Amino acid sequence: MTLHKWSRISVCLFVLMLLATIGGCKTQPVSPGTHEPVKLTLFSSAFGSIAYSLGSGMETIFAKSGSWLTLSHAEGLGGTGNVNKILTDPQWKSVVAMLCNWDYPMAEIGLGPFEGKPVPDVQDKVKVLANYTIATQGFVTLNPNIKNEQDLKDKRVGVGRISQSGWGMVPKMAADAWPELNIKIDLLGPTEAVAAMLDGKVDVAMGMFSNSPDYSVVANTGAINDLLASKRDFYYVTFSTKGIDVLEKKYPFLASVEKVPAGKFPGQKEDLVWWVGYCPWCVDSSFPEDQAYEFTRLLIKHCGELPEYHALGKAVATPEALVYGWKESNFHPGALRAYKEAGVKIK
Repeated sequence: MTLHKWSRISVCLFVLMLLATIGGCKTQPVSPGTHEPVKLTLFSSAFGSIAYSLGSGMETIFAKSGSWLTLSHAEGLGGTGNVNKILTDPQWKSVVAMLCNWDYPMAEIGLGPFEGKPVPDVQDKVKVLANYTIATQGFVTLNPNIKNEQDLKDKRVGVGRISQSGWGMVPKMAADAWPELNIKIDLLGPTEAVAAMLDGKVDVAMGMFSNSPDYSVVANTGAINDLLASKRDFYYVTFSTKGIDVLEKKYPFLASVEKVPAGKFPGQKEDLVWWVGYCPWCVDSSFPEDQAYEFTRLLIKHCGELPEYHALGKAVATPEALVYGWKESNFHPGALRAYKEAGVKIK
């Protein structure tokens, strides 16, 4: 072989090695030994909520993973409160916080903690990393005569905190959309609302489950577990077509309901129409890409372990569930890169 031909081969090999090196820097996870340790603050929601339960489990999983990225989990404000802080507080630009899909339109039209100050292009400013649950929610009662929202007339309903979109803000807005029913809303907290119902202080309480998209996996929230532990007979309150029509006209995003076939939830004897929400961990759009990537990469790798720490993790124990309900444009670039590398399809 001539010297000239060897030179050409050497040049080709050098170019290939250079391309591989550049590509490796872009796509490969950074090893613990080559990255400064980062402890990331993770804000969930009220104690007893889905996000709080899973946040504690994730803190343990990340610590045992050997990654340079670890978590410091703390009780947050709830979905609407968290997204408001991400949008308005500079210190929240570097944290991960939970919210729900309902929080985007609430911010856009200035509801709840946004105090009538609409925020445009919220989905460009607050980006998704991964779902922490798919939540199906509605009302439960000890009164068998309360069958749908029309039977809530003049009743007292215990719900979550106002800063919690699913537990508090959503049911309050629904009650406001049905003014003729004169529903009295008590903003208590997820487990506190069920306790108040068991004590006879409210007629109805907010209930919620964490579930896979097809309901093949259903996990109880703390509020539901407290209700089951009481051994009391309870009933699910469904939404009527009339009630949904009112929501569609007043707040279209609150009409995101789904029919749950009978038998999917504990003691559920009939089909049930409840709200369905997609609830992710989110960050500001300026959040560091390497941290967004590593956070998501670890969740993709370890999501199957979540049920070992909290039963609620069964709903997001597959990479496909982590992205369910969202478009590519909703994700932070670092998270999107992690999903593409793992071969997770975002439909």
